[in-house]
Amino acid sequence: MKKLNIFMSIGAAKSATTWLYQMFKDHQDIYFSPEKEIHYFAHANTRDWNLNYKERSKTFTNQAQWIEKVWLKNLTDEEFKQYFEWYARYLSEPVNDEWYMNLFSDRGGKKYVADFSNSTCFINRRGCRHLKRSFDTVKLVYTLRDPVDRLWSHVKFHLMWTGKSHLLESYTDDDFIKLANRRNFIINSLYVKNITNFAKTFDESQFKILFFEDTINNPIAVLNEIEDFLGIDQRPYITKSPEKPINKGVPRPIPDTIKHAFREILDKQYSGLIKMGFTLPKTWNLDI
Repeated sequence: MKKLNIFMSIGAAKSATTWLYQMFKDHQDIYFSPEKEIHYFAHANTRDWNLNYKERSKTFTNQAQWIEKVWLKNLTDEEFKQYFEWYARYLSEPVNDEWYMNLFSDRGGKKYVADFSNSTCFINRRGCRHLKRSFDTVKLVYTLRDPVDRLWSHVKFHLMWTGKSHLLESYTDDDFIKLANRRNFIINSLYVKNITNFAKTFDESQFKILFFEDTINNPIAVLNEIEDFLGIDQRPYITKSPEKPINKGVPRPIPDTIKHAFREILDKQYSGLIKMGFTLPKTWNLDI
């Protein structure tokens, strides 16, 4: 089987990754499957994601309901058929490398297939090697947001997504800190460890670091920079800055007490990135 070229946005969660997807999903050189985030490499290489049949069935059910409510009136018969044929492959067994590659069989002649699974950022070095040998060309983009701000956004989004937004008003500092210390929140914030793992396997031509603040201040320049990184034609964009997020959380500012607590939890991320040679945006919580 001919190996594919893959473009992956690997995170971090709540760092404009959905905005990047919206900007690139119709690019003539990139194929996206119906699922923006497949999470295969996290499933295959960590204990933090499970693509068992039950979980994939939930994903399909949610997507089928969305298609019925929103997309059905805009889909041709052929497009409708292609969507459900793709989900038949997605629900098939076993879940292995062949299963994953088969999810891109509709790519046609596009230069890249794409998978924007944020969970990929915390795969280990074995997982990085697995990813590298699976494709002819690998292009990875990792977007970093101020660790404190990212964690707070993640906490708020989780409470909204689980129907518990009201707890933002009643939670104590200890409640917020306990929630933020859950593994699924923390591993998304471990930039230093994640970058170290990927940098051991991928060089600068394969692995690109972006800053969330740049997507807000100069979004078109960021998109063009990614196109150059991929070696694909630039195209015009009509874009809103991710400052107006697509997956918008609850609009509550972070309390100072929580900001200081989160800063203590994540202190090594700031100092570690500086030791790595990164110049951090001035808007980051560097001196609190």
